[in-house]
Formats: sequence, C-alpha cells, structure tokens
Amino acid sequence: MTMLEHATDRPTPYRPQLKRLRRDRPPLALQDRDRAILRAVWLHRILTRKLLTSLFPPAGGNPEGDHTRLARRLQAMFHAGLLDRLASPQTKELVYALGPHGAKELLANGEPVEATDWAEKNRRLSPFFIEHALVVARLRVALSVALRDVHWIELERFERDGQKLRAEWTPKRGPRDERRVLRPDAFFVLRDHSAPEGRQRRAFAVEADRSTMDLRRFAFKLSSYVDCYASAPGAFGVPRFLVLTVTKSPQRAENILALIRREVPEEWRRLFLLTDEPRYASQLPNVLSAIWRGADAPEAPRGIIPSPLPIRSSEKRLDASGEVL
Repeated sequence: MTMLEHATDRPTPYRPQLKRLRRDRPPLALQDRDRAILRAVWLHRILTRKLLTSLFPPAGGNPEGDHTRLARRLQAMFHAGLLDRLASPQTKELVYALGPHGAKELLANGEPVEATDWAEKNRRLSPFFIEHALVVARLRVALSVALRDVHWIELERFERDGQKLRAEWTPKRGPRDERRVLRPDAFFVLRDHSAPEGRQRRAFAVEADRSTMDLRRFAFKLSSYVDCYASAPGAFGVPRFLVLTVTKSPQRAENILALIRREVPEEWRRLFLLTDEPRYASQLPNVLSAIWRGADAPEAPRGIIPSPLPIRSSEKRLDASGEVL
C-alpha cells in the first residue's frame, strides 16, 4: 500500500479549486478506476469533468451520486498531486491535466510517460492551447463514446499534436532540396472489422479550428494536405486519408467550405470534410452521424463511417445550416 492508499472515498468539506492544500488533504485510497482516469487524462492531455464523466459513465442505480463521487475523486487526486487543475479561459470550467505524482504512478504501472517536470509543463499552458486541446480531446472522447454503439468498428489509433505527429516530404514540383512539413492537430484510424481485409481502415487527419487562423494561412495548409497526399504516399503510415476540420461555429465552417471551393482544385475537394463542434458537443455520439459536409457536395451531409448513426436530439436544436433554433 502506498502513502496514497490510506483511506476510502467519503464526503469532504469545501476546498480550494485551483490551489493545492498543504495540510488536511482529502483522504484517498487509490483504486484501479483512479489509475484509468490518470491514463485517460494523460492520453488526452487535458480533460474536463464532463468529458471524464462521458468516459467513465455511472454504473447505474444513482447517476447523481456517481457524479458526486467522481467529483470527490478528482478533488482528492488534485490535492494529492496526481492531477493538476486549470480553468478553461472560455467557460471557466475546471480542466484536469496529469500531475507530477500521477506521472510517477503511471510510470510505475508501465506507461511510457514523458520524463519531464509536469507541474511546470502545465503552468506554461496558454489559454489558446487549453481551448485548442479541448477541441481535440472532445473529438476523441466523442469517438470513444459513439463507438460503444458500433461494436464492429474500433478506434485503432489516435495521435495528437505534440506526439511527434508530422509528415515531411519533397514536393514533386519545385526545387529538389525543398522540404515541406505538415503537422495535423490529430490523426486517427477507424478499423471496420465487418469490411473485407484491405478495406477495413479509414484514416483521418484533424484540424481543430478556433477561428484564429486567417483564411490565407488556412489556404496554405489546405494546399499542403493536397501536396502531401499527391507527393508522399504512405504519409502518416497509411495509403490514404481524409482531412476533418472542426470549427467553432457554423459560419466559420461555411467560410472554409467557400475557401476550399475557391482554392482547391475540383479533383481534390473530396479530401476535405467539415463540421462545427456544436453539432456533437452536447450529444457526443453524433460525431459518427451525417454531420460532415464536403466542398464537393456541401448540400449532402455525410458520415465518416459507412452507415452513419442516427442524429440524436440535443437541448439546443439546430437548423440545416447549424444555427440554433
């Protein structure tokens, strides 16, 4: 038994949200579920309590009670140094990152956690990084949740920016010593076990757009994807891939769709699919529904799997253009 495993979960009084206690820390008996939470936070880089609840749903019986228990576990893990807490600059929601003791715990359990000063690494996270990383984390959680209903498809691979995710190649046209580098925000592979061998895998590069990149720079990134696809077969370890862009708003998605129609040759427009995050943020399984639009046929939303899931209704109803009704 480690020094962390000295008591069971029980109610605790109010404690500071962002300042770690030096004394009177809430008791914590580390359990397997806690270690799974640590691993999830590490893999996603940061997670909110809402996203953690989606990954670790109530076992049944008393959902409210289970949510309260999760909140207490997260609180205790924060004060024990297993997790760090940050505040989302946009929503002020608490955001969890792997803490120094959490990194040691995962290393002791055989996980290849980076040997670094995790407390300092988390202190350096900018507001932009936090919001950007949450888009990628929310997409990954959404895929995990949605795939519970599609047992024949698995999330075989998911890499995020900062995990040596890049493609480098020499363009077919231009100086021979010119090298181009492309860094997606994430990259994932879905494997459909119901499909014939050789046609089971669908790969996707991800762009998490927060409306901060001007359209001229975004156009250059689009051209980089086209050139990478044409000049570097096998980039990212797959023979082919699509590019998914998740935008902050429906209007931004429309602007990028128009940009693709204007800047990308017609034969390459099929590479790009877009959606705005509100289309699945409140109903995560909708990420595998027909919510994605392409510049080749923007009037016909499609899914990223052969048989898209039915769209689930949410508290906020959207019209065909994605605006809240």
